[in-house]
Amino acid sequence: MNKLLLNIANVITLNLQEIKKIELIGGKMGAVLFYYELYKNTGIKTYSDIADNLLGEVLDNIGKIKNNSIDQGLSGVGWGINYLIRNAFVEVDKDTLTDLEYHIFCSESINFDTGFSTLSSALYLISKPREKDMLDDYNHKISSLLNTCNYYCLSIYDEKKKPLDLINSMLYFLIELKKQNMHTEEVSRLIWRILSYLMSYNIDDDLFGDSAILINLLEQMDDSIPFKKEVLIKMTKVSCGNWNMEAYKKILWQQILFSQKKDELIVHVIPKLLELATNRQQNVIELMVPLGLYLMNAYKSE
Repeated sequence: MNKLLLNIANVITLNLQEIKKIELIGGKMGAVLFYYELYKNTGIKTYSDIADNLLGEVLDNIGKIKNNSIDQGLSGVGWGINYLIRNAFVEVDKDTLTDLEYHIFCSESINFDTGFSTLSSALYLISKPREKDMLDDYNHKISSLLNTCNYYCLSIYDEKKKPLDLINSMLYFLIELKKQNMHTEEVSRLIWRILSYLMSYNIDDDLFGDSAILINLLEQMDDSIPFKKEVLIKMTKVSCGNWNMEAYKKILWQQILFSQKKDELIVHVIPKLLELATNRQQNVIELMVPLGLYLMNAYKSE
């Protein structure tokens, strides 16, 4: 495993200068997480030093981010900072988080013009450490996000098809709230509405891995939840795996954000992903960062 990680690290380090932006997906924030985890796995301090330097650049440039999305914006950077705090990689000044949260929650964070159409602020909020001093106005923000879910669920039967990655992010948010025993009745009702909608959701060929993530989310649910089994059977029949580099990048990041579960579909194509890296395909570093991070998370329990 370490040999594989070191091969991935060599590719990333050799191409590190290609990372110009500070966002989570395809940017320096994602590389920060990779290098801290790599240091934890190998004990090589050079990796920790690289992560420290990259994190400094991220924190110095947060003010330049103009949107709230999870992939390109503040929610993604905030999610990454929460990841570092939860895993005890760093300590972050609370004022930094307070200012970040103000901007994340001051406007709607669903971006339909990016690679990820997600309820981004919910992914940020649910990633927060549970220590009391990190939960300012937590319940109020949860209630506000449930209202947003209500809005999208009320319009979910509109003629315009809802992106599956948006549905996945709402389901993930609701599942995590259910684990916390928060707003249980409203959460159960919203889950029912989403699964009911998915019963008539037509998808024959999954080009971006969204159905694979949905399957992982469904498997976290109790079998007694209405429509769970039916939707699961439906999604297992969807054709997937014919993905290009952008699709692999998205499915890896979706696994990291929503699942943290080892998926045999991804494990099976690791040689292909490494071949893409060896052939020096465009933006290969954007694929190697989530691949390495995914592997380190997926194998933690083994």
